[in-house]
Amino acid sequence: MDMHFIYKQCRIPSLSWLAVIEKGNDDIIVYHGDKVEVSDKWFVSGIWDGDFQEGDFEKCHFACCSGMKISDTQTAVGGVKIVSTQHISEQLFSYKDSNRWTFANSLAFLIEFNQLPLDINSYSYEEVLGSVLYGREGWSKKIQISKTSEILIHRSCILAIDEKLNCTESSFDSNLHFINFQDYIGKVRSILSLLKNNAVDKNRKHRYGMISTISTGYDSLAVSALAHEQGCNEVITFKEPAHDRGDGIALKLGFEKIYLRHSNEFYYNTKDLEAEACCSGNMGGANFSAFEDLTQGKIIFMGFRGDTIWDKINPNVNDEFDFSKHGFLYDTCLHNYEFCYRTNSVIVPLPMIGLDRWSEVNRISNSEEMKEWSVGGDYDRPIPRRIVEEKGIRREVFGFKKQGAGTSYHFDTYNRLKGKMSKTSFLSLEEFKVHCRRNRIKKICYSIAYYCKEWPTYANYVLNKLRLHYHFDDKNTGKMASPVSSLLFLWGLSVVRKRYNIR
Repeated sequence: MDMHFIYKQCRIPSLSWLAVIEKGNDDIIVYHGDKVEVSDKWFVSGIWDGDFQEGDFEKCHFACCSGMKISDTQTAVGGVKIVSTQHISEQLFSYKDSNRWTFANSLAFLIEFNQLPLDINSYSYEEVLGSVLYGREGWSKKIQISKTSEILIHRSCILAIDEKLNCTESSFDSNLHFINFQDYIGKVRSILSLLKNNAVDKNRKHRYGMISTISTGYDSLAVSALAHEQGCNEVITFKEPAHDRGDGIALKLGFEKIYLRHSNEFYYNTKDLEAEACCSGNMGGANFSAFEDLTQGKIIFMGFRGDTIWDKINPNVNDEFDFSKHGFLYDTCLHNYEFCYRTNSVIVPLPMIGLDRWSEVNRISNSEEMKEWSVGGDYDRPIPRRIVEEKGIRREVFGFKKQGAGTSYHFDTYNRLKGKMSKTSFLSLEEFKVHCRRNRIKKICYSIAYYCKEWPTYANYVLNKLRLHYHFDDKNTGKMASPVSSLLFLWGLSVVRKRYNIR
């Protein structure tokens, strides 16, 4: 059969898409936002390090995109190839019934389109999405929505599907290898250049600008230094904490446009922005939305996961995307993809370039050639330090203490949320809670199990507030979904899915 796409542009978030493949039907119906790039043989949401017109995003080194492509030669399996982002900050979702298979880059879109019910008495959704921390061998591959139905999750992979709905899934391979620092950083620079060229290609219906994030920590500084080489002249930073502001160093790096905002500006939003984050699997505040007007229509360079990938002393280095020894459910690899789809912005998590060769990157960090840029201690990142110092930035002005300006709801009680969410969002959550009548016995049982497991974190919080130096061992905490997070996920999904009502 000769498969082909039938496109239906909808009034939904700009970079969202959903494709329907029916058994025995050569028409693939694609519902998409206005910034999804479409052609006869492929469509894509985002950018990749390859020639835009060729559309070979399934062959690139670093895919900051998702999409689908009709194979040039029809084989038993492989009539259509579906690509997820190569980095694991985003995920693809699919739902299969007897006659059709639906794929989408938004869970809310997939659920709304298929009118799928979620179990309001389930407390596992945060764990399922956050399991991306456990790497290819440990992450969950499905969301159970009933005893007989499930939503499949696809991460950093390429799917090959034919008209009979036979499927083959293969892991995305960057096909990169790194010999030494110069080889590593040279390949990163080359990929960044190709990403930029793809983003501004004249054949796109929308060309992207560039903006970077910056602080006084290692990761965002190194990323901004490399982004500036590609012509990025805009940078954003939070005003607080004051000693983590990156505006001073941004000036030294040569940035012309430097923007500062308060991280708590989202408290005053009236758009339920927190719902976007929660249903994306990121149980935190919408701090980044403070820069929404600046990031719209741009690629955003970020130092996501540089703290582990560029860490010199790391006992859990692997090539399988496993961050479980250095991450928690409240600090997952996921970003707020619904925000990006709505604002037509594309995250480029630069440290994740060549993530499937993490062991080679770590070997370089510990090599003899990098000793000059190793400062010792538990906050030692020779690779980003060398990148920044070779730009003329003095050693003592950055990389001295790990900071953070984000907001997490994971350990909060319901009553604490009122002071950590916008008034509009909290009122919306309260209304949802009234109608979300969860089984009381299950709720009590789960809460008891949760606090029995997670009590050391709460105890340490109290001790810290009392300025007492005793510390309970909490290394095994943070892996269990919290009762509050499970409610926030269901609420966020109920809000965001309304954006995808195309009927």
